[in-house]
Amino acid sequence: MAVHQGGSSSISGGSVTLSGGVVTVDSSTPVNVIANASTNIIGATALAPDITNPTSTLQGTSATTAYSAGQLVANSSVAGSVTVPSFTMAGGGGVITKLGLYTNDTAASSWGGQTVQVDLWRAAPTFGNGDRGAYSVASGMANQIASFSGTFGTKGADGVVAMLVPNSGVYATVKLASGTTIYWSELAVSGSGTTMASAVQTLTAEILG
Repeated sequence: MAVHQGGSSSISGGSVTLSGGVVTVDSSTPVNVIANASTNIIGATALAPDITNPTSTLQGTSATTAYSAGQLVANSSVAGSVTVPSFTMAGGGGVITKLGLYTNDTAASSWGGQTVQVDLWRAAPTFGNGDRGAYSVASGMANQIASFSGTFGTKGADGVVAMLVPNSGVYATVKLASGTTIYWSELAVSGSGTTMASAVQTLTAEILG
C-alpha cells in the first residue's frame, strides 16, 4: 500500500484513513498503523482484543453415590438421555485461554480439592454410559477441540470453583467450520466422596476474539 504524506485521503473497503500524515486502520483489523509525515516512520500499535465470557450449566442428577476416578459427570444416569451442555462462541472462532467451573454444591462431600477434566467439542459426542459411569465416548471423537484440567479450591459457604487450563499448549485456538456452538463434557479425574446430588455446575469460558 502506498502512503502519501500530507493532505487527507481515504481507502474504502479497508477503512484506512489518512489525515495530516496519520494512517489509522479501523478496529475491525488487528492493528493500528501510524505514519508520521515528518519522519517518514511507520509504526503499529496492537488493538485490544475482544474478550467474552459465555457461560453454560450442567444440572447434576439426584444420585448420592460418590464419583470415582475416571467417571463421567452428566445430567442423566442413562447413556441415551445424556444432554451434552454447550456455550456460544461469538463469530465461531477465537482463542480459549482458560475455563472456570463453579458448583453450588455445599455438601460436606463437595468438590474441594478434587481434579476434573473438561473436553470441548465441535459437535456433541455420545457416551456409552451415563452419569457416574466410565467416561467412554461412543461416537464423535473426531469433533474434539481441546481438553482442560484443573483442581477445585477450598469450599466456600456457597460452593467451590476450579480454574481449568489446557492439557496441551498454553491455549486452544478454535475456528468452527459453521455455527457458533461449543459443547463440553466433564470427567472426574480424582476419586472422591463427592456426590453433587441435584447440584448445578456453571462453566465460564475466557475467550479472546
